[in-house]
Amino acid sequence: MQKRKLGQLEVTALGMGCMGLSFGLGPATGKQYGIDTIRAGVDRGITLFDTAEAYGPHTNEELVGEALAPVRHQVLIASKFGFEIQGGQIVGLNSKPEQIKAVAEASLKRLRTDHIDLFYQHRVDPNVPIKDVAGAVKDLIQQGKVRHFGLSEASAKTIRSAMRFSLSRRCRMSTRCGRATRKQTSCRSVRNWASVLFPGARSDRAS
Repeated sequence: MQKRKLGQLEVTALGMGCMGLSFGLGPATGKQYGIDTIRAGVDRGITLFDTAEAYGPHTNEELVGEALAPVRHQVLIASKFGFEIQGGQIVGLNSKPEQIKAVAEASLKRLRTDHIDLFYQHRVDPNVPIKDVAGAVKDLIQQGKVRHFGLSEASAKTIRSAMRFSLSRRCRMSTRCGRATRKQTSCRSVRNWASVLFPGARSDRAS
């Protein structure tokens, strides 16, 4: 399968978004069917699998963790933080540093792994400065629990601010654009919204 460079990461051009197996696209699939589907992706050479705490909530990470546990060394896992979840329902945004770290710990357990390859903010939280968000993920990177930091559905201004912080603090970062901001021509400097990763402070888990 064709490979692409995602900053320091080499990934397959085709990744697998696992959300629909548990959430968002109708009833959840049966557990074994979901596991078989994810492992079929691995068998066909896919190396990047995307999930989030919000998918389910939580059940999709559990499914991905169980499916990929036997082949964890062969694949990269992306997951996300940024929502407030209460009673099994998404009730708002929450990217406070203490929340990010708590989500990371819970996600690691559900994913049955000791690190998340790409951990990114699901939605920008207007109540939390991006430097505080990046700082929290930087701490996780230094602890070896996360390898790369990312943003989803972020504006040009937020991406630039995060990039400046990442460069000055030597924190790995990736940017990702959603449809809401794709037309903003001011962000062409971000390689037409392609994912961009910056080399970060090396930890004993650094790739």
